[in-house]
Amino acid sequence: MEKILNYSYIKEKINDFTWQDIKYIYEIHYYQDFNEYYEEIFLLDIVFIILSKDNKQYSVKIRFYEVESMTLYIGSKFIQIISFDIVDIKDDGWSSLNYMIRDFENDEDLKFYCNKIEIISVAESNYKL
Repeated sequence: MEKILNYSYIKEKINDFTWQDIKYIYEIHYYQDFNEYYEEIFLLDIVFIILSKDNKQYSVKIRFYEVESMTLYIGSKFIQIISFDIVDIKDDGWSSLNYMIRDFENDEDLKFYCNKIEIISVAESNYKL
């Protein structure tokens, strides 16, 4: 997915990565910043836990820019992701946003919209799940 900035960071560590490998949300940071035009925007950093097909565990930090209409349900210590999905909506014509992010199986637990997505870091992890 070349539209996501630094997507190669994931592919360098996990050759056969798919978005379905994302299993949990470990950390969330929602905050205000400014874009290149000094307009106030909201950003969302999420650290996801990925379980690769070779049974290694990774943490990947993804930054979402200009976040709007966020729904997030936290029902336990970890937020489990059943079927992570990034939908490109920029050509739909009904919104100025580019992506819809959701848990495909239950978008009442996780769903939001954003304009840009960037992979910040990918590392093997030993979080206790």
